[in-house]
Amino acid sequence: MKYKNYSVDDFLKDDFFVRWVKAPDQQSNKFWDKWLASHPEKTETLLHAKQIILSFKYTHTGELLDEEYAEIFENILKDQPEKPLLLYQIRNQLKSSFTKKLVAAAALVLIISGALLWQYMQNKLTVKDSVQQANYITKTNPKGIKSTLKLSDGSSVRLNAETSIYFPEKFSDSQRVVYLKGEAYFEVAEDNRRPFTVVSGDVETTVLGTEFNVSAYPGENEVKIAVAEGRVKVNEKTSGKDPAFSYILLPYEMATLRFDRQEFKKTRLESAEIFGWKEGIIHFQKASFEEVVTLLERWYGVKFMVGDQKKTMEGKFTGKFENQTLKEVLEAVSFSWEFSFEIKNKVVTIK
Repeated sequence: MKYKNYSVDDFLKDDFFVRWVKAPDQQSNKFWDKWLASHPEKTETLLHAKQIILSFKYTHTGELLDEEYAEIFENILKDQPEKPLLLYQIRNQLKSSFTKKLVAAAALVLIISGALLWQYMQNKLTVKDSVQQANYITKTNPKGIKSTLKLSDGSSVRLNAETSIYFPEKFSDSQRVVYLKGEAYFEVAEDNRRPFTVVSGDVETTVLGTEFNVSAYPGENEVKIAVAEGRVKVNEKTSGKDPAFSYILLPYEMATLRFDRQEFKKTRLESAEIFGWKEGIIHFQKASFEEVVTLLERWYGVKFMVGDQKKTMEGKFTGKFENQTLKEVLEAVSFSWEFSFEIKNKVVTIK
């Protein structure tokens, strides 16, 4: 069975998963981090299984022979094989053993009893609960389209073009986690009991209630998190190792993260231009020709045909456009790089 189809019970029975939880190493951490990034819908199931395994911690204070283990547990389980065990039953049936044997056996029995009790409670879950746990929603904007959506906690999310967000229909009682590819502006409803976390590749952005922007497009080496209001924590998504970066951002501060160069920094925003996209404002600040083309393709839902002319497009472009047409923007850009263009059937040909 593939991991993507695993239930909590399947993970508990998987030796590779259990070894990772009990004794993580660099190789297993890398595997599960990569797998979870590719299957974010299994996060809750995997974490549930991990918590159960970690809760089974005990101190082994004695040793029993295999024959003695078998005799003790056969006597304990034979009366009520399908019901959770009670502590007084365990104590009464083990009291005839030596003290050293009783301590070791009781510790192991508590583990078995806990597992049986958990399984019993799982069987009591209603169909409705199971459906709610697995009910996730994916919202995707193609190029040229922006949208706004409301989450179950009252938070508002504005999605930029070519952006995808994955989130549960209803958040759990302990946390609020969404997964983002692209760019979005979040207005998070305050909830001191449940942190709100945006996972974007290897970056986690966590808040309680604030407004901030996350730009993390696949294929681009740079991730930017900028805060408009409140307080945000930004750190590398890790498992069992120290993060490469961890920042606390205040209003008008921004974290810029480049994994290809291992460059991570926090800067002060001089203006609110980075938030302007949600108001229909395009802002170029010393942008290369490739950066201008990438943004315009995404913004207007078009395809550029450039050819060899790209080699001659040197220098940087700075400009601001508010709710203007593609033709108006290209006229300004073409003046700086001295080219002509044609727009036909969603294709821009640079001449």
